[in-house]
Amino acid sequence: MIADSDYQVSDLVLAPGKGALFGLAASGVMLAVVFMLQPLTGRGLEQVLGQVGGLLLPQGAPGAVAAGLVVHLVIGMVCGVLYALAQQRAPERYLLAVGVFYGLLIWVVGSLLLLVFSEALRPVFRSLGWLVCCLAYGASLAGLAAWQQRRQGGGLAVMPKD
Repeated sequence: MIADSDYQVSDLVLAPGKGALFGLAASGVMLAVVFMLQPLTGRGLEQVLGQVGGLLLPQGAPGAVAAGLVVHLVIGMVCGVLYALAQQRAPERYLLAVGVFYGLLIWVVGSLLLLVFSEALRPVFRSLGWLVCCLAYGASLAGLAAWQQRRQGGGLAVMPKD
């Protein structure tokens, strides 16, 4: 089969600015998943954000939760830009599969970075709950990219050639 499309397959799905915006939205989804998983993980949204804020402020300092929120959203935007710079146009199911893999990659790389930056965050970010949050981030980012691709009229039509 040959893929015919009205765009170059090597074109990127998202512009970097859209990647940042969609990364911000996916970060919000990730926080919602943290909130929903609280009964299973025993870690509330405020507790997790406070620990992330501990990267900038002393643990338990006033404003640590707000600082954690800012750090989380900025990292989400940066990851969204990186996704936008790497993801080429593809059928929607491939975008979703790559997005879930991207979430897994974020979880692995984040766990490795914590070896350098923060011993205190290691139990939070190496947990199954955080893996689920990262997968949700990747899936929602890819879902938004697929929506944007469809909106631009860039669905990939696969047709056999005779």
